[in-house]
Amino acid sequence: MRGFLIKILLFSLSFVFLSLGLILATEVDGLADYLPSRISLKKGTTSHQWTRQQEADKTENIDVLILGSSLGQSIDVRNFQKLNLSAFNFSSGSQTPIQSDYFLDKYFDSFQPKVVIWDLNPYTFSTKGLGSTIDLIANCSDCSGMFSLLINTGSSLAWASYLKRMMLKPFEEEDLKLPLKTDISQYISHGYMESFLDAPESPMETDETIYPLLPIQQKIFEAQLKKLKAHSITVILIYSPKSKSFIQNFKNQNNWFEYYDSLADRGLATRFVNFNEIFWEDSLNRTNFFDLAHLTRKGIKQYNQALMDSLAPTLLSLRN
Repeated sequence: MRGFLIKILLFSLSFVFLSLGLILATEVDGLADYLPSRISLKKGTTSHQWTRQQEADKTENIDVLILGSSLGQSIDVRNFQKLNLSAFNFSSGSQTPIQSDYFLDKYFDSFQPKVVIWDLNPYTFSTKGLGSTIDLIANCSDCSGMFSLLINTGSSLAWASYLKRMMLKPFEEEDLKLPLKTDISQYISHGYMESFLDAPESPMETDETIYPLLPIQQKIFEAQLKKLKAHSITVILIYSPKSKSFIQNFKNQNNWFEYYDSLADRGLATRFVNFNEIFWEDSLNRTNFFDLAHLTRKGIKQYNQALMDSLAPTLLSLRN
């Protein structure tokens, strides 16, 4: 009987070490290509999320917090610094209210923002942002407080990614530094990613699109707006410029604009600003976009000028 139990124990230990070895191997370049069902937890990538979260962990007491999907990365924090205001841009690829909720819960007490600028992308209200959740798991340093994020994302892949990351964490380099500059972007202090991309020769086209509003995203989003209001924080909702093709084929956009306006009417936000109205002529200029909604260097410069003009009264109150 004792011999049988020893065999069971040895088999179990062998299985654990083999499983751990396979998990570790999925993060080894070259070897990983030969393994099935790879869940990549590569840090940083072109989004600089590792560097952004590392810096966020050490940041305190900011004036302006910027949230949203990668479209929000068009907001240059250096424009606020010129006014002696501190801003942190926490926008990231495919970030939905589910992921924004994680950021706010994790960093609210240390950031203590006075103003929140929330870039609204209807697409991110129609999905649960699985890719964004996995990106956060891959790039977290302190990976605590993710239970609600995992529950709300509602994906077995997200749970598997988290489990894998927890198994990998003891073997990771704690003070990992990644390049701040790539061929297409450069990370600027306080979360901003400066893009080097220009417009393609032919503008991107798209089919007709309707974005539904997921109830869970609406619930989480409005709950966070209520929390910010309870702390007397100014919330400005913005809709960044979109390309001509996007505007023409986004068939239920008026429903979304009515919803955004209603949030301000209900007192959950200070105001909603549609930059397609302010930026209309430039939205028709294809040189301002490298895809359907992301701005080129030229477009970013023009958009930031319009944005800062729109924010001037709010920012002036912060300086007084």
